[in-house]
Parts: sequence; C-alpha cells; structure tokens
Amino acid sequence: MKNILAFLLCSALFTSPVFAGLAVPGEFNPVLCETSFSISNSEYRVTKNIENKSVSLKVTNSSGEQFWLSDALGEQEKLFTIDGASTSLSIKDVTGDGIPELITAATTGPETSALYIFKYDAEGKKFTAMNFKYEKTDLTRDFMVSDMYQKDGQDIVFMPDNRIRALGKIYSEETAPIAGFYYFKLTGDDFICSEVEPVPVVVTPENK
Repeated sequence: MKNILAFLLCSALFTSPVFAGLAVPGEFNPVLCETSFSISNSEYRVTKNIENKSVSLKVTNSSGEQFWLSDALGEQEKLFTIDGASTSLSIKDVTGDGIPELITAATTGPETSALYIFKYDAEGKKFTAMNFKYEKTDLTRDFMVSDMYQKDGQDIVFMPDNRIRALGKIYSEETAPIAGFYYFKLTGDDFICSEVEPVPVVVTPENK
C-alpha cells in the first residue's frame, strides 16, 4: 500500500486569523473546514459543510467532481480531541489497514453530540459509517453519542490503543444521573463499549 498523505487544513474558524474578514460558516460560506488526503495515489478533498442547520461531509476527486456525500450528521459544528488536540475534522487510519478514515462530529441537541468515523468501501467506492456497539444493552449505532457537551472537545477523546472516551450520563433507577466515562475499543470492524465508570471526583479541602 502506498503511503497515505493527509494534510489537515481546518481548525476552529473563530480562532484562526486566516479567516479574518470572511463570511461566517453557515451564512454566506457553507464550508466549516476542509482537508485533503490520498488513497492509492488518487487525491481527494473533503469539506465539512453547514446549510440550513444541517452539517454534512462531501468528498470530491482531483477534478472537483463529487465522489461521496454523507447524510445529515447534526445541527451545528462540534470539536473532539484526537492526538492531544481539538479539531472538528480529522483524517487518520484508525483501523490499521493503510487506508484513512474520515472522523468528524456534530451537535445533535443542546447537550448531545455525535461522533462519526467513516471507513472507505473500496468495492462500493464510497465511505460507510463504522458501528458503535453497547454490550450491556445490545444497542448498535453508526455513531457515538456524548450527552454532556463540552465546548473544547473534551467530551469526546481519542485515547491510545484505539480507544475512544465519551463523557455522558450514567442512569440509575435508584439515584439521579451522574457524570460518567464510556469507553469504546476497536474490536474487529466495530467500536465496542464494555466499560463505563463514574467521572472521578477530585477531593479538595473545600469539598471534604
């Protein structure tokens, strides 16, 4: 497999001087961010767009022709954390097969966010969403959910060993919901959630 190049161009637009004076995404400029990558020496460009409060990804080939378009992903832009930095779009080979995945997130409500990882389907010549499975509830989704929104992207964190940590609420019939970490690990072609733990409470002299 040839070397795969990925050059990330996007960051939070309001923090970058490169975008000073440009239209705010969603008003006159639908592009939130963009990046380019290659598969088997073929070059592609992916843009993350927002129109009518709907976020989506679009991949075009080197001729500018549309190669693939995602379904609606959410309502607004969302950051997540990968390789120690916050971003809203990343190209990375998380499966280890030499072909990059498209990774992005979007808000789906006031406190909820969805993370998507799109894997390239060489036979169908398209990208398909990887599944996230919850072992205890036998639930499968093609996205991962965090329901404790963090503006800085710390609610969705990529960790070593192909694990992803999502900040969310742990529900119980006996008590009110508490903050918890949901851990997903890549197993085969799916991310499996088999570990959930409360967020550690930091003990200080004030709350002893």
